Amino acid sequence: MKMVFKKEYSRDIDLLVEGFWAESIEYGVFKKMGLKNKLPIPIIFYVNKGLVEIWENKSSFLALVKALKIKAKQSATNYQKFFQEYDKKLIKLQTYFKNNKLTSKKEFLKVLKLIKETGTLFNFWYYVAKEVGFVKGLKTEALAKREKDSFYDQSDKFIRTSLRKLFPQTKNRETVVTPLDFKKFPNLRVLQERMKNFVFIPGHYFKTETLSEFKQKNTQYIFQEEKVSLVDNSFKGQIACTGRIKGKVRILRLKNEIKYFKNQEILVAPMTTPEYLPAMKKAAGFITDEGGITCHAAIIARELKKPCVIGTKIATSILRDGDIIELDADRGIVKIL
Repeated sequence: MKMVFKKEYSRDIDLLVEGFWAESIEYGVFKKMGLKNKLPIPIIFYVNKGLVEIWENKSSFLALVKALKIKAKQSATNYQKFFQEYDKKLIKLQTYFKNNKLTSKKEFLKVLKLIKETGTLFNFWYYVAKEVGFVKGLKTEALAKREKDSFYDQSDKFIRTSLRKLFPQTKNRETVVTPLDFKKFPNLRVLQERMKNFVFIPGHYFKTETLSEFKQKNTQYIFQEEKVSLVDNSFKGQIACTGRIKGKVRILRLKNEIKYFKNQEILVAPMTTPEYLPAMKKAAGFITDEGGITCHAAIIARELKKPCVIGTKIATSILRDGDIIELDADRGIVKIL
């Protein structure tokens, strides 16, 4: 059966939490609702030079949202119990997030199980906040959750810290550890190879190879790639906060690069998270490959009143450290000078 995948975004995030999320989309949510349904493979993860590319099967996500809407309409009160269960598990997780003193693999695996369960429940409110057509009361509560929730960012930080502590060879390679690795943990050489190119489909596929090699061997997976190119040495994005500046580019693809950022450079990243905030305060402006008007970069740009263009798709692949550019966020145009 042919399956179509489109690249939605790239993240500097660990494959443990991402793998749990993919599993919850494929069958975890349905199991939680007492249904036997199982969706087609929803996500393919590809590690490209340390950054995790997320390729989504839209048909799976449409089917998931349809099922969630039906469940919500059947009984909003019972559906709301999933919100409450999520809150309880998140409170339990906070004791580990705030005071990470794990000393054993056994305890780490116990917390990972809790993260997986919490991540499944996350879907019940996240898609209510994200999609239209849900019961009004649920929508209001879900939107309020989205404003303050940081479950995935906190989970990612906790997992990285724990891996470095319990498995020292993972330092700067924490993102390529998968849920399948704990019976026989990978050595340094294996982790280094995965950081270059690695394809991971939770429950289906697991191999150190390029995406091109994977495509050639697995023709049932179709990848829709959106091509954007330069026009007159310029490219466009969506305006997140107006302003017009000229300056020097600093590319931040990975979180461990944030420490190199200098005052008044123009921050260019696939996207930003709360961990980017110290660099964002120093920056003259921001440009991202991804995101919409409510993404993290857009919100912080408006708070700091700094020019910002988001959703360019190609900024990190076209620009280089040290490039002098004009960021015209009044028109949503980035020009290489």
